[in-house]
Amino acid sequence: MPARNGVTAVTLVQAGACGTADPFQGERNFLQAYSPDPKPAELVRGLGADFEITETSIKKFCVGSPMQAPLEALLEIMAEHELKAHNLRCLAVRLPENRLPTVDDRHMPDINLQYILSVTLIDGQLTFEAAHSHERMTDSRVLDVKSRITLVPDPDLVDDDFPRQAILEISTVDGRHLRKHLTAYRGTPENPMTVEEVKNKTRELLFPVTGREKCDRLIEMVEKLEQIGDMRAFRSVLAA
Repeated sequence: MPARNGVTAVTLVQAGACGTADPFQGERNFLQAYSPDPKPAELVRGLGADFEITETSIKKFCVGSPMQAPLEALLEIMAEHELKAHNLRCLAVRLPENRLPTVDDRHMPDINLQYILSVTLIDGQLTFEAAHSHERMTDSRVLDVKSRITLVPDPDLVDDDFPRQAILEISTVDGRHLRKHLTAYRGTPENPMTVEEVKNKTRELLFPVTGREKCDRLIEMVEKLEQIGDMRAFRSVLAA
């Protein structure tokens, strides 16, 4: 949105629109519009040294943010203990109580945690297609696995430092009890994705739209961004 808004601002100026010379000064200025007690000094705190972009997260999975940790935890358990849908007896997901309603059995597949965990157990992975399939939400096998999954609101997990953590507690049909607690899931500043992981996600999302050649070219251009003399060069590789 900041990039889009910047382009919009330039387009308005080109069209002849005008505005105040300094939006941060005077009555009803920008800062006062967004805060009853603005602190202008914050605008330049750490300027040139702190870069907020490095503190952002990248979703490793194409699902809602509160689902990243439980999904990653499930995939790790599946890999470590050869867990599959047929040997799951029950699965309890403990989430911060303020996050749980966002993903509790919602009508959209990519924010329905019970559904996402179910198809992951059945397929052994999670694809973009499966994460957005309304049809599979009514599949009898998915509904059977969903019936064994419970979401538990946990007030003890409400933590500003780790706002999207999760605990998985699993019982298997052969009597095993498995547990995993994830705080900083993959993709957060504390546990960042590797460059190759970001590339893999890019390919999964863009191959079906742009094709392999354009997607690979886009990745190459982004890696050499400082050498791109004109941003309009991206138009050809961003088009379907």
